[in-house]
Amino acid sequence: MSSERGPGSMNGLRDQANRAIALPAEDFARMPAAEVQKLLGALVVRQGELETQVEALRRDQAELEESRKQSVDLFDFAPVGYFNVDRRGFILSVNITGCDMVGISRAKLVNEQFPSLVEPQYHEALHSYLKEIAETGQRLSTEVEMHCGDDRVFHAQLQTVLTFEKSNLVYRISVADITERKRAEKALQESEQRYRDLADLLPEIVFESDAQGRITYANKEGLVAFSLTPDDIARGISVFNFVFPGYLAFARQRFGRVLEQEDIGPEEYLLQTRDGTTFAAVVHSAPIQRAGQVVGIRGIVLDITQRKQIEQTLRESELRFRSILDSMLEGCLLLDFNWRYTYANEAVARQGRLTREQIIGRTPQEVLPGIEGQEIYARMKESMEKRVPQELETEVVYPDGARRWFDIHIEPVPEGILILYVNITTSKLARQV
Repeated sequence: MSSERGPGSMNGLRDQANRAIALPAEDFARMPAAEVQKLLGALVVRQGELETQVEALRRDQAELEESRKQSVDLFDFAPVGYFNVDRRGFILSVNITGCDMVGISRAKLVNEQFPSLVEPQYHEALHSYLKEIAETGQRLSTEVEMHCGDDRVFHAQLQTVLTFEKSNLVYRISVADITERKRAEKALQESEQRYRDLADLLPEIVFESDAQGRITYANKEGLVAFSLTPDDIARGISVFNFVFPGYLAFARQRFGRVLEQEDIGPEEYLLQTRDGTTFAAVVHSAPIQRAGQVVGIRGIVLDITQRKQIEQTLRESELRFRSILDSMLEGCLLLDFNWRYTYANEAVARQGRLTREQIIGRTPQEVLPGIEGQEIYARMKESMEKRVPQELETEVVYPDGARRWFDIHIEPVPEGILILYVNITTSKLARQV
């Protein structure tokens, strides 16, 4: 409503009413009735308007009071403690959650020094923290230990913003109890340390890398094998630096598949140290996941140099052994535990009626149908099952009725049984004449 002093304004009506009231009784009585009624009518209207405005103001005040109450409730019962602290460190106000955290009533906390609630070893850091906020105006966070009225200590995270109330600097500090988080972090660190201690005891190389292949961890064996130091890892070095160039494309392809969480199993590589020395290795790897996201890989490297040397020695030995067997006059057969021939030397064709190609990969029954009814089969079975050697002269009957006499020696071997035989048909028949 206008406050000007026009004839229809509130101030104008007030002036008119005041002048009328100030008139002597005889002058007031001489005022025209119409003028008096007009003035009274205008005053009545204005009174109604004022009553409406007053009612609106009452409603607004009630709403403001309710809003204030809700704000107070939100402040008091927030899940974190709130402390308003002046520039000298005195607590100006605190919510109920803050009181409950430290176990001290609001009456005792107000005008108490906030640093007195913080463990002494954090006082210097807290002072620097608040000073930085005052100088920069930034919202900053820090972690401290606070103690309660009952001497309990808890880990707290402080988040502070700078405000001004009536031109006075005020720190608004939120306090969150992070004790459980700290316990979980400590348990995780202890678990991680146990893992690293165990990894350092292993004779194998254990490593971890990020998703780009930068090594983030190597156990003692890994550091020694690749001539690395923890500083090398801190500076950043790639796992692919230790893969022989001829295997690089293959290694990168498998690295990507591990990140895609494929189960690719172990694989052989040729790796190299920093001085260029190469060695054969089997690598087992798996993805590292954090918060549901693959962030790198973890692997074990087995140096198989000795195994490769042994395998080469065995191959060479086997070649020499087979060469010796192939040069023998006797027929030589190797029968495995599945009752299939896995080896036949060159002499089998000279000593019998079958070539080595007709024997290898087949069973005795397939090679010589009906053999299970002959003495030779019974002796082979006994040697296979009881692991005892056998010697015999026996006549073998072929499916077409042909007969041959053999001098046979059967020896149990790790692969099954070894059968050596010589065709003695001619000498046997000569003795019978």
